[in-house]
Amino acid sequence: MVNTINFKKRTYDDIFLSLLIDGYKEGLLSTDANFLDYIQNTEDIENILILDYSIIAYQLSIFYEDAEKIYQSKDLNLATGIDLDNIGKEKGITRPNATYPETLVTFYRKTEGNNEIIIPKGTRIGNYTTDSPIYQTLETKSIPAIKNEDNFTIDGQSYPYVQINTRCQTSGYDGRINTGELTEIIDNFTGRDSVYCINTKGSSGGRPSYNDEKYRELLKKWAKIFQRGNLECYINYLERVDGLDSYFLIPRWNYPGTIKIVVSPPTKELIGRIQEDCENTIGLCKEAVTVVGAKEKKITINCVCNVDIDEIIPYSQVQKDNISERVKYAIYEYIMGYDDNIENIHYSGLLIGQDFIPYKCGVYVGDKISEIKDVTFLNNTLPYETDTSGKVIYNPANNIPIDSEEIATVSLEDIYVTVQ
Repeated sequence: MVNTINFKKRTYDDIFLSLLIDGYKEGLLSTDANFLDYIQNTEDIENILILDYSIIAYQLSIFYEDAEKIYQSKDLNLATGIDLDNIGKEKGITRPNATYPETLVTFYRKTEGNNEIIIPKGTRIGNYTTDSPIYQTLETKSIPAIKNEDNFTIDGQSYPYVQINTRCQTSGYDGRINTGELTEIIDNFTGRDSVYCINTKGSSGGRPSYNDEKYRELLKKWAKIFQRGNLECYINYLERVDGLDSYFLIPRWNYPGTIKIVVSPPTKELIGRIQEDCENTIGLCKEAVTVVGAKEKKITINCVCNVDIDEIIPYSQVQKDNISERVKYAIYEYIMGYDDNIENIHYSGLLIGQDFIPYKCGVYVGDKISEIKDVTFLNNTLPYETDTSGKVIYNPANNIPIDSEEIATVSLEDIYVTVQ
């Protein structure tokens, strides 16, 4: 019978004990009761032999440490870091790197003129005050010379404008920004002095690089990834798309072999880019792939929070008003997502097709705001329903269903919070 060839690591203790037992069997070590007294003599041959055994065991234990790394480097379930990357290269599937965030930037002119102002592709935008990441325009577009029916309104004034998709020069979470951070045009172009810019939405995309566990799971599906039209093939591609927040796959949506890809954000540039790539390199044929943007489903949230339970001294109205605002922002973050690069906190919010579940939102709010003792989400919208005596009727809310082609969205104005 052939013994297993699987590697078995041996520790220093294992090796040293083995050497001592072998030495004893060969008669090299004494069995005398005064053995300990003998080896205390530095000139004693047995003492020298045991010291040699210890050195040999130590060196061999280092060898086994290195041998274990070599053995594991070829095992998909055990390899880590660069060893896992090498396995991926052998299979033709590299580790998905961090993606680059993108956002739409509005360029507008405050003074009308005779000519359009061209915003060249590659124009950089940032913010000198906050030292935000630098973004670049992905296409060349022009601001109209004069106002028309479609204008950009800011601070009560309307101006001619154009929106251009931009991509950050920094990948991953560090490149993500919030609304209103991009306000400075870095590069020069004709008419630049009369042009202003701002991003009216936060950035999308900016997923971090795959860690070992996610990369390992990807490599286990390597055979399916190379089959065009396979679900794993689409996932492998979409996980590497810059500017993509989330996606939802609907296989066989029309007939067998077809797939619908729902993406967020639903920008024309992003949809067109994914559609083209899937038609040319991912799908079985052009007719098999349909890419659409997620439809935003606006929802209204109404909740009652209790902070006075078990409190000897109840909260003042000023304190309750402050807690109410914090609860409102926490609910907004739960639905829309939240990024804090300073604290390294990144939460994606509700994704495509994810229902709004009051219980989960309540847990999120309770974790963020320690004063909350109880929170109840209501079906009621303001003004509240009342009974015959004038007492408010609180109807607990059910889940708000979100279709597979929809994504929940909410504004702060549509979140009503009462703190008792």
